Amino acid sequence: PYIEYPPFYFWLVIAGREIGLPLLAAVRLPAYIAFMLWTVWLVRLPRDLFPTWPRILFPLTAAALPAVLYNFFMAQSDSLLMLGVLIAFTGFARLRIDMLSKKFPWELWLGILLATAAKGPVGMAITLPPMAIEICMAAFLTAQPVMSDGKTLRERLMWIVQEGWRLSPIRGILLALVGIVPWYIAAGFAVDWEFVRAVLVYQNFTRFVHGFDHLQPWWMYGQTIWGDLLPLSLLLPIALYFSFRYLRFVSEFRWRMPLIWGLYTILFFTISASKQSKYILPAAPALALIAHAAVDPLFKSDNLHRLVRRILMGFAVVILVTFAGGVFIWLPLHNQQLGGAGGFEKIRATVKQ
Repeated sequence: PYIEYPPFYFWLVIAGREIGLPLLAAVRLPAYIAFMLWTVWLVRLPRDLFPTWPRILFPLTAAALPAVLYNFFMAQSDSLLMLGVLIAFTGFARLRIDMLSKKFPWELWLGILLATAAKGPVGMAITLPPMAIEICMAAFLTAQPVMSDGKTLRERLMWIVQEGWRLSPIRGILLALVGIVPWYIAAGFAVDWEFVRAVLVYQNFTRFVHGFDHLQPWWMYGQTIWGDLLPLSLLLPIALYFSFRYLRFVSEFRWRMPLIWGLYTILFFTISASKQSKYILPAAPALALIAHAAVDPLFKSDNLHRLVRRILMGFAVVILVTFAGGVFIWLPLHNQQLGGAGGFEKIRATVKQ
């Protein structure tokens, strides 16, 4: 029913139908595949940032968050946005850690390409600004390896420009726009330009300012985050206190990047008049990283390391069995709730109208 959304999710559904998948499988499979890829990048993200952590720790705890499971289980393009943002920040982290790299950051920009193709300009709006903020903040922290108290303002600004240029912003933005701009143009000629205006302006700007259909108070995310991100949300206050008190939470890149990523995303959608709890889920990996600061000392001990790994493996079995049960038990019931055999025809008639 979401004909005003960017078409990438629909293209994936059409591809599934073309290879002979049943309708329900074709509609749901892209989100399931996105969830599996999301867990793959949950392994990649902390690999260089937190090498002492068990490899299964972060992907298991972040992928098991209730709101994450629910939104990947639904057939919607937000799942592709979440995946694209995670890929983009993983590429950004790898680029910033490798200070000598001169290569084009393909991982970063392919993530932004996916996010933009899935949800439009918001894919760039919630990725590029926090990356720029992180680079600017690093330039004025004397604890950084490339900075010192003796650096002048001009030298710091030059470093910001050089570090920003390593992102290859011109080629990268052009690549990101390839996934959506040609479709806007084709839609204008094939349908009409009022449709494009509705898709581009209404979805990305008018709703942000006015929030007609999802109008919520500014403090909404302060309320929803606790249930959506259980149990890690319970660690967030402890993690923030512990990290600012004992860890170099701002001066160390491994903590600073998720902090900026998470806070920026929450602030961005807090300013927006249109709010849904799922809007801040692209920052779920960042918030999960921050929450893990509360248990980071556990991984300094080999005995505790083994104990935590065993606990997590048992937890993994419970989560996977529960998720599999949801797929095989709830899904057929949900299919009947669509209206039985004629449910899809009703949707098709509504869309056509």
